Amino acid sequence: MDMAPLVSVVIPVYNSYKYFEKTLLSVLSQSYNNLEVILVNDGCTDSTPSIIERYAQSDERIKVINKLNQGTQFARRDGVRIATGKYIQNMDCDDILLPDAILKRVEIAEKTDADIIVSPFYFQPEQGDMFHSNTLPFNEMSGIEYFKNICYRDAYWASWIYLHKRSLYLDNEIACDPDIMMTEDTILTTQLMCYSKKVVWSSSPVIKFNVHSDSLSNNKIISDKKFNDLRKYPLWIEDFLDRNGLSDYLSQEIAFVKIRVAFESFSKNRFDNAIKDMKMIRRILIAYPALRTKLHRREKKIISLFGVSSALGMLNLYRYKMQGKL
Repeated sequence: MDMAPLVSVVIPVYNSYKYFEKTLLSVLSQSYNNLEVILVNDGCTDSTPSIIERYAQSDERIKVINKLNQGTQFARRDGVRIATGKYIQNMDCDDILLPDAILKRVEIAEKTDADIIVSPFYFQPEQGDMFHSNTLPFNEMSGIEYFKNICYRDAYWASWIYLHKRSLYLDNEIACDPDIMMTEDTILTTQLMCYSKKVVWSSSPVIKFNVHSDSLSNNKIISDKKFNDLRKYPLWIEDFLDRNGLSDYLSQEIAFVKIRVAFESFSKNRFDNAIKDMKMIRRILIAYPALRTKLHRREKKIISLFGVSSALGMLNLYRYKMQGKL
């Protein structure tokens, strides 16, 4: 590319000494060279800052922010605030950016003038073989239409999937929520998508996503904090959509997000609100009967049994959980 635009890679870093050097090297060795790499030390208490300092001294593309720990969403925000690139690439501090990830996506972004480029990725479990993410190939669509696919779980919340224009932050107020820390990508991705006019697909995988045993998606039992974060984010999204005049247009989608969060709560052994959730789900399915087709067979059966009696529904909910079928 004759006039290669600057890309700002923003990496919040917190206590990741075991993984971080490989992550950073995967960024610095990109085939696309016109990068600024913003490392946000989010109050590390381990030896990770020594890695940050060593590489910052040897590569002038690296900028460093040292701050008190506030969590990933605030670290990303602080990184974006000092970014100067045309595009932003978010990263987690323990994942691997594939060698041509930036180059291939910038080429498409420049050709199409897209606000966001969407890419597939690889899952890398701690035990087992790497496997490809689900894909939703398309040419282009609006951010709101793509957001619908995220709500229906045909696409992903993770913000590091998306190479996006920095102007999305400059032209809009991108908010953070200190009460939602473990599902923070839902907050950022909702805003980016709703402010984007054009989203374009790239078939080239972007990242090798390392799945750790203590991650929210991988854990079968979660803490009260993680559970509360899981329960809060649909309400935050619903409020955001309402404030931006989108709640009526996306009412079915946010209703489905609430259904999915309820069943995800059950899968994490959290039955605190099961009877209340089932009443909510039955009301949603009356209002939006088409959503029933998006449910799994066992989920439909559980909902039907709760319609007979709460006790019968709870009994089968526990049974399916014990059998590993939720």
